[in-house]
Amino acid sequence: MARYDVVIVGAGLGGLTAGAILARAGRKVLVVERSNSVGGAASSYKSGELFVEGSLHETSDPHDPRDPKHDVLTRAGVIDAVKWIPAGAFYEARGGPLDRPFLMPDHFDAARRALGERFPEVRAGIDQLLGEMQRIVAVMGELPQSADTIENPDDHLRALMRALPVASDWTLSLSQKLDRVFGDHEAVKCALAANLSYFHDDPATLWWIYFAMAQGCYLQSGGRYVQGGSQRLSSALARAIKAAGGEVLLRRVVTAIAVGDDASTITHTAKDGSDPHTVEALRIIGNAAPAALGPLMPAEAADRLAIRELVDAYAYCADRRDAAGQMALFSEDAEFLVYMNTADPTPTQHIRGRAGLAPVFDDLNSYEATMHFNGQNTTVLDGERARGVSYCLAHHLKVGGSDRILMIAAIRYLDAFVKQEGIWYFSQRKLMVDWTETRTLPAS
Repeated sequence: MARYDVVIVGAGLGGLTAGAILARAGRKVLVVERSNSVGGAASSYKSGELFVEGSLHETSDPHDPRDPKHDVLTRAGVIDAVKWIPAGAFYEARGGPLDRPFLMPDHFDAARRALGERFPEVRAGIDQLLGEMQRIVAVMGELPQSADTIENPDDHLRALMRALPVASDWTLSLSQKLDRVFGDHEAVKCALAANLSYFHDDPATLWWIYFAMAQGCYLQSGGRYVQGGSQRLSSALARAIKAAGGEVLLRRVVTAIAVGDDASTITHTAKDGSDPHTVEALRIIGNAAPAALGPLMPAEAADRLAIRELVDAYAYCADRRDAAGQMALFSEDAEFLVYMNTADPTPTQHIRGRAGLAPVFDDLNSYEATMHFNGQNTTVLDGERARGVSYCLAHHLKVGGSDRILMIAAIRYLDAFVKQEGIWYFSQRKLMVDWTETRTLPAS
């Protein structure tokens, strides 16, 4: 049986990039792809005389050392394997609230001038928003430069938290941020975020700081596209894997994954199910769609993934003020207990039954915004039941007049889970507040 350090399921950009970096670092790598070519969405092709770019229409300049792709593509050995052509402009926005087309430049100074000339009545807001965006992306570009933050994710998170005061509204959604700065001036919002669909489908649920980081990379470094299409980048990554001694198999379908204590096995076949091969790997990287990977995973691994998604869904619903969605994560007879003082065995609050949770979750509406950062977690499975511990830094922002107060709670969740009709639910959730910190934020 062939043995590998890493087997990667799926040859999209993520899988190919991981494979190239690992192979060039001396690992024995196998990439298995069911399609006829590598790249996934990062593909380009011709239909008659029409050249079609699958998805990577434009990116920020990877040759800029501040760009998040710079170190990654350098380590993968492909930064100079393709030509990155300047786009000349970021995008052109038409229609909607815009009475005529608006061409968005791809640098901060030029964008300020163009937006200010088009919308002089909100020039101050434009300067404010782009100024914050520029500071955010500058800070993000500095974080990876420290070896400590790369090796220790907890240190990376703390460094990020220390950096966040450069953007006083970092807890807001994109919609909230644009409304705060521009009110009902929909035209300038459209001009500033016309490419929103490349990042997300709803400005009310997209975190402002995520948008600022992505949009800011283009405005910091300038837009680029791959000469000849993104297929050339995908192919270059595949060549880098092979040049470093790795393998890339096309038209092969992974049909089974068995996870062991010391090593795992992966079985792949031809598309028609013939010619099965089983290989051994120390690590497996999944770069395929979750719907394709889920049925391949051992039941225990699938259960652990489902429970982790349940924990994350709780935080997501909390921050989106989706009380009904949050309640639906609990079994009908679930218990919810809050311990504001973990030294006291008596809970501060004890709710029995899913129906009683509505006022608890609705209470989050008293805050201007919240943001829950989920951290490490452990889960112990026992058939259709499980227990777990997860950690969270919960940020709660209150605004009163010109006062902006941020309360951070360090929370441990002690959870019990139950699987009903194939779906995992909370059967009990104990919210343990280990400590809190209150800060006064600068005025917006």
